[in-house]
Amino acid sequence: MPGQRYLLFLFAPDQKILNRWTATYELDPNRPYFRGEQLSRGIVPLKSTELDVLQKITYLCEAMRPAEVAKKLAALKQLEKSGDPVLKKEAREAEESLRMAGVN
Repeated sequence: MPGQRYLLFLFAPDQKILNRWTATYELDPNRPYFRGEQLSRGIVPLKSTELDVLQKITYLCEAMRPAEVAKKLAALKQLEKSGDPVLKKEAREAEESLRMAGVN
């Protein structure tokens, strides 16, 4: 639907499935391909009031993107200082999960 925003839950399939897809659908084997979680159930239409939630998820994902743990922790600390109570809580929980996993 034009103007509609969606949240997609995707995963990268294993190499066996990717090989089958590239052969069956004549896809470029050098490109990444993803599949929706539980097929179309991984596509969630967002109401305009939910776009704020999407932005917060984006901030958290960006904070966790760096490969270096120190950079992840620094980005999470920045989110904790953002003034947003939800981001602060989620960033603290992510930081604690990293520490519990022994990656500090």
